[in-house]
Amino acid sequence: MTRAQKVAQETRDADIAATREEPERMRVRAASDIEAEKQRAIGELRAEVADLAPRGRQSRGRRVDERRPPAPPRRGVPARAAAVDGSKN
Repeated sequence: MTRAQKVAQETRDADIAATREEPERMRVRAASDIEAEKQRAIGELRAEVADLAPRGRQSRGRRVDERRPPAPPRRGVPARAAAVDGSKN
């Protein structure tokens, strides 16, 4: 082999090796980008949940109160005692 052929073969081998390594570099970078985006999204969701949670509890309480039927009028102890005495007879 002549020197020019040897240099050409080495250059070709180096290009082939670089071409083989490129997909792996791209995969590693993509995985890193995906993980970073995932962590950013999780942080945003946690912040949004934290903002909504207190309001959610308050509004849930109001909705429950709005759906609850009105309480019957309270009767005093003598009225209850009479009701119990009347039921025993």
